[in-house]
Amino acid sequence: ILTIEMTPNITEEVFFRNGCTTGKRKRKQMNGLRREKEELEIRHSLLISWIGLLWISIDRMTN
Repeated sequence: ILTIEMTPNITEEVFFRNGCTTGKRKRKQMNGLRREKEELEIRHSLLISWIGLLWISIDRMTN
């Protein structure tokens, strides 16, 4: 949690040194990566719950 909160401040400073245009481009890339990570986490949790439901249904069928 700390690293995610700290990184934007560091990257913004770097962007201002390199110039606004590169900063905007890199910020878009970072947002894209963050969005991909969130989607992966959501998919992961959905997969776990789906496997759980499947496991319960199989368990009920066998008993």
